[in-house]
Amino acid sequence: MNDWETRRYYRSRADAGYSTAPSDATRAGGATADELDEEYHVIFGRHCTGRPRTYGGFPSSWSKGGKYAGVDEGSVLEAKRVHRNRIEIVCIGGVFPEQQYKFVVFRNKREWLIDSALSRVGDEEWQRSHL
Repeated sequence: MNDWETRRYYRSRADAGYSTAPSDATRAGGATADELDEEYHVIFGRHCTGRPRTYGGFPSSWSKGGKYAGVDEGSVLEAKRVHRNRIEIVCIGGVFPEQQYKFVVFRNKREWLIDSALSRVGDEEWQRSHL
C-alpha cells in the first residue's frame, strides 16, 4: 500500500502542475489517476474486509512514502489472538516519532483480512484511523 500511495502522491502532483526532476508523472509509474484509483480498489478488496467505511473506503489524501511508512514484519511490537477469528497486531512506524498502529484482523473463511486500524503516538489512547 505504501508503494501505491507514493505513486498516487506523485500522480496528484503531476496533475496539479508541479515540476520536479525526475518528473512526478514518471515517479507515478506513468499511470493515470484513474488507473491508480482502480489499483487501490483491487488492493483494498484483496486485503480488507468488505464492511462499509464511514469515509467511503477511499483515502482523501496521499503522502510521499505512504501513511504506513516503516510498518512491516520487523515493526510488529505485539500480535494478540483475541479469539479464534480475531487478531490484533500492534506495529511501530508511520510519519510521527513513537507512532503506533493497531490493525484488527478477522478470519473470513480461510483468509485473514484487515477490518480496521487504530493509531496513537506514545501512550495516548487509541484513535480510529482510516485504512
